[in-house]
Amino acid sequence: MFTSIIFYGCNSKSSDFSLTFYRWSIHEDYYLKLNNYDTILYIIDNPIEKMTRYALISEDDRELLQSKIQDFNFPKTERFSSQIDDGLSYNFVYESDKQIKRLSNHVNSGPKEFWELGKLLESLKAKYHFQEIKKDANLKEMNNFIFTNTSD
Repeated sequence: MFTSIIFYGCNSKSSDFSLTFYRWSIHEDYYLKLNNYDTILYIIDNPIEKMTRYALISEDDRELLQSKIQDFNFPKTERFSSQIDDGLSYNFVYESDKQIKRLSNHVNSGPKEFWELGKLLESLKAKYHFQEIKKDANLKEMNNFIFTNTSD
């Protein structure tokens, strides 16, 4: 019975992934970086302010995020936009099993479930108290996606 429990525990482990979320509006911009573990990074990286903080999230929140993220189908189109330049944008870069999937939603365009995920991530940011750390987060993939080749 003990070996069965160990075998089940090893097989039930979710696959490794990383999700970088970038929220941008004229009033605020920040990154949230998370993976299938219990840490979420809150990052501000702009010319005025640079800061990295972390929080440990509850198992329930971690499982909720994992189930939402792993059920998403990223569309073939990576960028959804509107003619309004100063509205809210949610950007996602998902990395798993050597695959990278990207999505940029701007001003209520794009798949609804990604807007809902963005709202969930915003609520988690508000829910937890983040502690400052002296660590640089790898934002290369997200920044390459957001700040280069914006006209597809």
